[in-house]
Amino acid sequence: MGAFSQNNFMSDRLSSPNLQKFRKLSLKFILISQFVILIAGISGLMAWLSWRSEQEMIANLVGQLQNKVSDRIKEKLSSYLETPHLINKINADAVRQGSLKIQGRASEIYLWNQIQNFPTVSWIYYGGENSGEFVGITRLHKNHHSDQSFQLAINIDGFQRYYYNLDSQGNRLELKGKTEFYDARQRPWYQAALKTDQPIWSSIYQDSTLPEQVITASLPVYSPSGVRIGVLGADLSLGNISQFLGGLQIGKSGEAFILEPSGLLVASSTEKKPYEASSDQQKIQRLSVKNIRQQMIRDAVGYLEKQVGNLDKITTEQSLT
Repeated sequence: MGAFSQNNFMSDRLSSPNLQKFRKLSLKFILISQFVILIAGISGLMAWLSWRSEQEMIANLVGQLQNKVSDRIKEKLSSYLETPHLINKINADAVRQGSLKIQGRASEIYLWNQIQNFPTVSWIYYGGENSGEFVGITRLHKNHHSDQSFQLAINIDGFQRYYYNLDSQGNRLELKGKTEFYDARQRPWYQAALKTDQPIWSSIYQDSTLPEQVITASLPVYSPSGVRIGVLGADLSLGNISQFLGGLQIGKSGEAFILEPSGLLVASSTEKKPYEASSDQQKIQRLSVKNIRQQMIRDAVGYLEKQVGNLDKITTEQSLT
């Protein structure tokens, strides 16, 4: 009797209006929950896709900017480095025409005029093949184009080299300092030209007069019969190359630098020189990139080595982040 009453009671509860209401609420809750989950999932997916798209767009814009800056540096640097070779080509024509000779007042004035037209070079000269002949003009310092100081270097008695300061017309003034032994044929720029009959760059070496490291564009010149009669040269100092890089627009915090596969720094857009000079300014020691003070350049080269290994393995243009 009790069991029948309890079953009957449960039946009454299951068939009550409360159960119907509970079922409606449960179904509504399930539908709403699934709908919310679906919307949240779609919203999350859209947000992720949007973020991913923005990241790709930003990376693409950064890549385009890097390529643009890189191309501009490359274009300007190529033009800058072509100037010394252009000077040698002009002077080779002058040698063939007889306007430029190893000795003579006319040749001194010719080179003096020319170095003023090409303010990026530190030396322009001509070394002979036979007995140590040499004539060249160097730029001692420059504040403005109209305020410059030039010096003539010339071998007069065989291998005896003399230096003369020049006036505003290119005329010799007083003899500067002592004479010195100088054989052009033994210098790095002359030796480089012996390897080819085409324009060539020398290795980087210390200037014989200035407390500077320089690199020379060299070009051998020949007589009408095909005999080599000398070598033409035009120098760029590493300091001047650094000044050129420093004048480029590389964003607000960017830096540009040039290094050799050996890891020695050639030039950078920073104000620091790529070498250290002794107290008397006579001896100069080039700096390894690993020993320079510029943290950004050190980190960049360290990362570069991790990515490609030895620097001499880089033979083509690469873009790294």
